[in-house]
Amino acid sequence: MLEDEKERKKCLEVVEEARERVEKMIQEKRLKYKNQPIEEDVADGYKKSLWSVTCKLFADIERLRVKEEANKAEERKRKAEETTDREERSKLRKEWDKNYEESRETRVNSWKSFQTVAKAKDTVKGKPPTLFKPPKYKPEAR
Repeated sequence: MLEDEKERKKCLEVVEEARERVEKMIQEKRLKYKNQPIEEDVADGYKKSLWSVTCKLFADIERLRVKEEANKAEERKRKAEETTDREERSKLRKEWDKNYEESRETRVNSWKSFQTVAKAKDTVKGKPPTLFKPPKYKPEAR
């Protein structure tokens, strides 16, 4: 990991960020505990807090990296499902169109035969079909 120049620079930046945070933390503690000695004044205490903050930063970076990978995997999965969905819909649409075209002739013939039967019934009766006539009004007689 440290042999790669980019990775090495990232690690050094993380360590530098940890140093800055530790320095800021020490300044805040000195303001809070004014005349009392603090743990970080001793070299071992400083190293311990630096190590602690550095580990936290690396853990945060790793957690973010894992989360980002999970998001990318989820996005790829969603796109794959979307693609298969689209393909399935287009396949069903093509099949429906094909069946519709194949049954066109039977639908047209059915309609034509219906029209000829309806015309034949009209000519047999001799008069056009009448509309519905409501009954005549009869006033009530007492």
